[in-house]
Amino acid sequence: MGNYVTINGHPTWIERNGQGPPVLLLHGGFTNCDGLLGVFAHLSDEYELIAFDRRGHGRTADTEAPFHYSDMADEAIAVLDHVGGWAAHLVGYSDGGNVAMIVALTRPDLVRSLILIGANYHFDGVVPGIFAKISVPSRSSQPSSCPVTPSGRPMVPSTSR
Repeated sequence: MGNYVTINGHPTWIERNGQGPPVLLLHGGFTNCDGLLGVFAHLSDEYELIAFDRRGHGRTADTEAPFHYSDMADEAIAVLDHVGGWAAHLVGYSDGGNVAMIVALTRPDLVRSLILIGANYHFDGVVPGIFAKISVPSRSSQPSSCPVTPSGRPMVPSTSR
């Protein structure tokens, strides 16, 4: 079951399922924790699965403050501290994998192991020109069913400012 807790002064959606050694699931960009919780649900018989929606994702509202990978790592560290402050296995998908690596470098005492899926620690690891091929719809072209954060902002960033 999930609920809101205050992480770094911001209401943040956290879910915890199962019992056993902790596993922190870190979702990718433009998603929320539901996907990874679904994929790894079978592990909840042996592990405590902990997941949260990062700021501006899923059920956690966005803010006007800048948000960089180091901020995402600080958020993950604060979640680990909130749930007990013990070392966890970190499973990170895409941006979540990048965040997991920064957590491991910043607070190795909180990391039992890293499982990284589709992560890149440095932009040199990204295929040149790949982002030029990605089309992000403008806010006005998004369907009404586009997932939004609790603040009402679409999860997909607008290309018009």
